[in-house]
Amino acid sequence: MADSADKTAANFRNLRVEAEDLSTQSEPLLDYIQLFGLTQPAFEKGLGGFFTAHGRQSLLAQLIHLLHFSDNVSALVGPPGVGKTTLIQQIYTQLSSEDYVFYRAGIELGSPSELLFNLAKTIGLAVAEQDSEQRLRARLREWSEFSGGSLQVYILLDDADVLQPQTLKALLDLVNPDDSGTCWHLLLVGSADLADKLQSVHQPDAEPPQIFSMPDISQEFVADYLAFRLADAGFDSVSPFSEVDEESIWLTSSGDLNRVNAMAEIHLLEKASAPIQATMRIPWLHLSALAVLCLILAIAWWGYDGDSAANTVSTPVVLVPQAAVEVPAPAPVVAPISEPIVSSSAGTSVRATDESTTDVAIDDPLMVSGGHVRSAPQPTVITPGQQLESLHQPVVETPKAAVTPLPAFAGDELLLLALPAEHFTLQVLAAESKAGVERFIEANASQPLRWYTTKRDGKPWYVVVLGDYESSDAARQATQRLPKNLQKAGPWPRTLASVQQQINEN
Repeated sequence: MADSADKTAANFRNLRVEAEDLSTQSEPLLDYIQLFGLTQPAFEKGLGGFFTAHGRQSLLAQLIHLLHFSDNVSALVGPPGVGKTTLIQQIYTQLSSEDYVFYRAGIELGSPSELLFNLAKTIGLAVAEQDSEQRLRARLREWSEFSGGSLQVYILLDDADVLQPQTLKALLDLVNPDDSGTCWHLLLVGSADLADKLQSVHQPDAEPPQIFSMPDISQEFVADYLAFRLADAGFDSVSPFSEVDEESIWLTSSGDLNRVNAMAEIHLLEKASAPIQATMRIPWLHLSALAVLCLILAIAWWGYDGDSAANTVSTPVVLVPQAAVEVPAPAPVVAPISEPIVSSSAGTSVRATDESTTDVAIDDPLMVSGGHVRSAPQPTVITPGQQLESLHQPVVETPKAAVTPLPAFAGDELLLLALPAEHFTLQVLAAESKAGVERFIEANASQPLRWYTTKRDGKPWYVVVLGDYESSDAARQATQRLPKNLQKAGPWPRTLASVQQQINEN
């Protein structure tokens, strides 16, 4: 077990070192913050808002409710890196307006005396570090009785699984309510070992603690989390992470959000460096394709020149009449008219006319120019076989171009596609069940919810969104005005560009 933990820690350190190496090369990479139009590093620790989707907003609201209205101890457990510390920090922020909030990490608190001393200092009691555990506990009880429940103290302990059993027992003895109630409200956060420790120090006459587990980190969670962090950093375009990138980050992270952030940063740095590398060299495959294209163009040009030359040579066609027609000199020359030529029974070619057709006679059969006599152009004589052959040529129809049907979009999808891509919307829900999504929209018919279909792992995936906002901050502020049931769903801002991309790719 220890070897596995050491190996995991070593892998994570290697990821961080790799990210630092990429960002501190002698030839600096293109600044990905500028390239992607971010206002801050998207995946730096300590930056960014609270990710409310995938059940986290509901869990946050439930824990805050219990702290306010329940006297029982609450505990939140989960593996390292799933976001427990981020959640307890969010709780601390939301409780900041309360009377007293005591927020510490378990590693900062050793003995029971040290814990009780720090708690007493938080509420303003005059105590000394040398005071015994019994004196500190007595002073705290006196203060609790004196306040009469008018003052409330919220105790938030992160990494509580590292507390010594006697320290944990001293804390539970203090906060467990008596008949008159209590002013103490306790939330413990830690690994799965915390549940076992609470069980070992639990008093039979006390109410058992309420234990909650952090939601697992799935591939869908990682995809939405990456989009959220980018949007929170001011990104307002199509996500730079493909489905392959998201799957790779999820598999490499092993459910640790710290690793997700590290891997996402590495991916962005690599994508930012791609334009620089592309200008330094051209892949051989691209060069080969270019050479083949040039060869095809050369062959096509050579063939075009040959055909053009052949077409420019005028080859006269000599038509041999079956019998010569003698035209006396004084007879007028008949101007050729474009009527069809038919053959007489004697084999001579004569012009076919109808009753409305008259021959036009030219009085002067000779055209005189400059004293030189030029013969008039002779009419072309066509044999009957040639005319019949031309009459029986088949008619070739030009094939019609294939018409590609336009993609069919649902009404909500058309509305979402018409919105400005640089704006933001709130993703309220995403599910695999279409019927479940329809029930959710029907239950919240008072809100202008829109839904669209995309793909997740090759299967239909239904996403519900709400609103059109000019910025991420405006979308985040809008969540505070939503009904309580929608707030519990954990809506989070995302770009309309990413929504429109998913609609078009479906």
